[in-house]
Amino acid sequence: MNSEQLVLSCLMKEQNDGLISKALADGVTKDYFVDPVNKIIFDALCQCSIETGGVIDIATVAVKLQESGKYKVIGEWGGLDKIDALTDTASHFNQYLASFCNSAKRNKLNEYLKGAVKRIESAQDPEIIHLVLAEINEMQVQFTKKKNRTMEDVGSDLRKEVTCLINGETPPMGLEWGIDSMSKYANDIEKDELVVIGAAPGRGKTSLAIQIFGHNVDQGRKGAYFSLEMSDKHILRNLIIQKTQIHPNSLKHAYEGDVEKWKNAISDYEANDNVNIFSDCYNIDQIVARTKLMHQSGLDFIVVDYVQLIQSTRGRTTSRAEQLGEITGKLKRLTLDLNIPVITMAQLNRESTKINKFPSMADFRESASIEQDANRVVFVHRPDKTLDNRDQTSAGGFTGPSFDQQLLQRKCRNGPGEVNIWCEFRANIVKFFDKM
Repeated sequence: MNSEQLVLSCLMKEQNDGLISKALADGVTKDYFVDPVNKIIFDALCQCSIETGGVIDIATVAVKLQESGKYKVIGEWGGLDKIDALTDTASHFNQYLASFCNSAKRNKLNEYLKGAVKRIESAQDPEIIHLVLAEINEMQVQFTKKKNRTMEDVGSDLRKEVTCLINGETPPMGLEWGIDSMSKYANDIEKDELVVIGAAPGRGKTSLAIQIFGHNVDQGRKGAYFSLEMSDKHILRNLIIQKTQIHPNSLKHAYEGDVEKWKNAISDYEANDNVNIFSDCYNIDQIVARTKLMHQSGLDFIVVDYVQLIQSTRGRTTSRAEQLGEITGKLKRLTLDLNIPVITMAQLNRESTKINKFPSMADFRESASIEQDANRVVFVHRPDKTLDNRDQTSAGGFTGPSFDQQLLQRKCRNGPGEVNIWCEFRANIVKFFDKM
């Protein structure tokens, strides 16, 4: 049976049940209907709902159609009776409405895509192609958009958090840091946070991101890692190095047990649906679209490495600062739309590497929007002196395999804004450890 007519049949049995209101809240308009007759009937149903206070039957609709002069267009009483007879009650309305909405959105998307293909084929200016691709992404986002959270949903989340605090328990967060001292003093990462990890080149920001990713997928959370700097193979390689604490260069002379650990780790990650690594998404709309698509089947968080490498869809006519503003703004909206944490890395300028200088948010390269849009900012800093005051610069002759590093939380909208954590970074296994 036609899903359009099944929805209309249920709406004709409206007895102040809020069926019309629900349909309108789900975005249904007369343009959702393909059949012109069904458009007319839906329009009449909406008018009846307003005038009768939500009580509708076939006779009421017939009168409204007569008043508008469209009674004959729909086949008079016979046309209405045929639709009304499709259902006895409105008990399956939600099911019919969901099917109808999906079908209508699909039709709308298909129509748009046909036109978009023609526009791209005839486009002379590359900027038009970028614009069309951005529009296609927005259509896909609208097609996959989930129902807005109600205040009941929000209240339920807050109630759980308060109950945990009353009972002396740790509230459920979005992500754990994978470093005990960070979780204890800087607070774990909440579900709707955009977290920016900033560092100068070679200071370990990617290693920290991979460590957070690996720890949380091992805890059963489903994540997506978008790498614009390293290949998917290298990301997986570093995940396994951190997990086994064995560098592959040492496997040639390693114990048989170490070799087995590596082989088992590869097999574990191959079979783990929580691990998703992508190195083929280059612009922000590709990242957003793939994230929203994955979220339909369950996704707990994403990592994006790193923000200054993401291409904007605005084209070359805008400044890089404006492009980065678009990128960080869309990442921020992603956390709010999907209620998942987004972790991204950002490179600092050369000023941040000066001797005896702590990094600050003014050091973000190319954009102030990174600081503005982030819920939380953490810097990876390598001081010139270790915790016990030893020189760890190359100028001081330092050649060790590990460094004393600091994780400096300098912004946190839902927790302590100034936190300094000392860690040991073991470069041979690209992993951070609590400084004992």
